[in-house]
Amino acid sequence: MADFRKDGRPCPIAHRGCMEAGPENSLTAFEEAAALGAGGVEMDVRRTRDGKLVVFHDADVRRLTMGWQGPYSSGKVKDMTWEKLSQVRLPFGGHLLKRFPEGGYSNEKQYYYPWAVAPEQEVLYQTERFESRAENEEQVLSAVYRRYKEEYERRCLEDGRLERILSLREFFQWLRTQPEGFFAEVELKERGIAGAVIQMAEKCHAADRCIIFSGMEEVVWEIQDWCRSHKKPEGLRLGANIRFLKDEQKEMLDRGDFYEVGLNAGSFGSEEVEYLHQKGIQVFSNLGDTPDWWEALDHLEVDGFKTNCLGQYRKWRQKWERK
Repeated sequence: MADFRKDGRPCPIAHRGCMEAGPENSLTAFEEAAALGAGGVEMDVRRTRDGKLVVFHDADVRRLTMGWQGPYSSGKVKDMTWEKLSQVRLPFGGHLLKRFPEGGYSNEKQYYYPWAVAPEQEVLYQTERFESRAENEEQVLSAVYRRYKEEYERRCLEDGRLERILSLREFFQWLRTQPEGFFAEVELKERGIAGAVIQMAEKCHAADRCIIFSGMEEVVWEIQDWCRSHKKPEGLRLGANIRFLKDEQKEMLDRGDFYEVGLNAGSFGSEEVEYLHQKGIQVFSNLGDTPDWWEALDHLEVDGFKTNCLGQYRKWRQKWERK
């Protein structure tokens, strides 16, 4: 059943690529993930105003540019043409995940802001402060930018490297060059694109490398419905990020074609994994980049886990095996 596991260990999946090496969802991040031995990568898909499918997580580009590089740096992806979006460049400086706290990352928000400009204790304090006081994501970003603007811009200029945004076609073409068995979890971040994404995967001969999924229930059913009313490409697998396994999610899984599901780190145990395995569904853990959770994964029979800290996981694994 658990064909992702090797030597009794779950398969590491680089979440948005290896963020220790390059901006999230960038070619540099994906290439480093493959080089470090990830079994696959998780990535995100959105659509531009003129219908281009692109590899990008957020609704807009503010967080990954912090407004420092020009007129397109605050635009929403859905309102921009591919010509405009392709001019945006993602800076390395200030964004690479170079720090790894002793206990790991207990708060997912700590991954995603340019905290490379601040000391660790400041990161923890400001994360809690911004989340408790801010009403929405935009306020959090504004607070971060105001506080660290000068240091952030200095880091960006010192590093100097910039990465462009990938189209989905480019990503699939890259995926086909990877060793046999290397796969992509393709997360749909908006409605109305399921058919186009699946058709492109098939056209690029990458469908057998993909698990198409979403964390939005309406998009999960859009994927399922499209595959029911069309011929699902050979080898394509479907999933859902359900986060928790309760009665509502169990009912949902009974109604669809699911190869794998994502569960939040720390929200499940052996009982939930066994339940899903009995239904023929593989289990991927959503993040949980702490040494304690990495150790727990070995015993839970989880098939794979998403990580933003692939390099640190490898170091921890090597140290653990020497014990």
